[in-house]
Amino acid sequence: MNSFKRIFCVILVLSWGITASAQASLTPQQEDMFRGRVRQLIQSYSEANEITKDYESVDPQMVDRLIKSFVFSSKKDVFNDLLPNKVEGSRYLTPAEYAQFAQKYYPEGLDVKLEIVDIIINREPMKKGGYYEAIVRAKKEIRGFYNTTRIHNFSDELYFYVQGTFVDGNIDGIGISMVADIKKHAQKQANRKYRGLYAGVSGGYSYSTLFSSELISNGDIWQSQFGNSFLPTLELYYMLSRGFGFGTGIRIGSYKPHLVMDSFQGKINTTFFDIDQDQYWPIYNVKGLEEIRDISTIDVPLLIKFRTGYGKSGLYIDAGLVYSMYRSMEYTLSGMASRSGEYPNLGNVILEDIEAYGYFTNKEFSSADVYTLTPPNSGFSAMLSFGLTIVPVQNIMLRLGLTGSYGLTDISYDAKDSSLGIPPVDYYHTTGQPLGETLLHSFSIDFGVYYRIFKN
Repeated sequence: MNSFKRIFCVILVLSWGITASAQASLTPQQEDMFRGRVRQLIQSYSEANEITKDYESVDPQMVDRLIKSFVFSSKKDVFNDLLPNKVEGSRYLTPAEYAQFAQKYYPEGLDVKLEIVDIIINREPMKKGGYYEAIVRAKKEIRGFYNTTRIHNFSDELYFYVQGTFVDGNIDGIGISMVADIKKHAQKQANRKYRGLYAGVSGGYSYSTLFSSELISNGDIWQSQFGNSFLPTLELYYMLSRGFGFGTGIRIGSYKPHLVMDSFQGKINTTFFDIDQDQYWPIYNVKGLEEIRDISTIDVPLLIKFRTGYGKSGLYIDAGLVYSMYRSMEYTLSGMASRSGEYPNLGNVILEDIEAYGYFTNKEFSSADVYTLTPPNSGFSAMLSFGLTIVPVQNIMLRLGLTGSYGLTDISYDAKDSSLGIPPVDYYHTTGQPLGETLLHSFSIDFGVYYRIFKN
């Protein structure tokens, strides 16, 4: 448990350090300087995009100038506004591919007009890279002869992502990092809105139950029922985009499945041995007897997270595995029962009301009598969660949903432990059969509050 606490604390400290180490915000003077340089860059890009000076042949210097308008990148982040409709080809290229495309298919050059509509300066440095960014919305028009065989016209708004750094008060390394159409720009902004590291707390009102084939085969005597408990959780997750991320956390597991004998009267033909090692068959008269398990764990979920939706609300799905470290497992009995014994080797004589032999009449059981069981050291379960997310204010996310957990590890126990003394009226001591492979299943209603520690 201490190791997981250390990991959790290290992640929080690192995230705080990343946030704290960021560069300072742009001053109004720096913002004006940056805006002027962005205008110059876009103008230079527009001129170089024509790739010719005489509209007769490609000018290598213009092509080189076009490539240098971009930040060097191997990512396909440049919208290919040179690709005519109904012509197969990639709609996004690398800066070098875009320049090569222009040279190959427009050997006579291009007529380019670009009008800046708006420039939005992000005064805070980007967490990843530490550079400053401007987003330029511009109306771009292109006209040229595609492959010297057909006229290509393009007219639409594009978004130019420009980045630059400040060194000793001067702008350095300015360039276009992306040219996006309206659809990709909207997607990128949505991803940025939700991307980042989140930490939060959640609670689940859980219902848990036990499952085993032996329990089903003895279903005429004992039935498994859901028991409820509360599951507090500390969570940490990172969203790579609006719709995809990874998560983990620490959950204090407390599961209380019930085994219930509603009503039973009669003899069970399972041979038991009393303290004198004489064989007998137990006889019961039971109304409303419960065996209440109490299983305590430390759970560590390892999840893949999906999210979809529009605006401030959306739907989420989390799926993965939960690693559980078992702290304790015990049970108590509640209800009233009578127990006696029939001895087939003694002429079917029935003994009753002999406490030393575990025979009693109308005995009432209470939670004061606790029977300790031996749990496994650790185990796994599969987990699926889905529900609704809401972002009421920036960097705060609320979640409401349902979670199902399917146990994958056997949590059965050896109920023959002689330390129990007089046999209690539990599942094993009424059926004579251990539960065999027993799995713990649960589902819960969850509510959580999360804060975005940092974004990039």
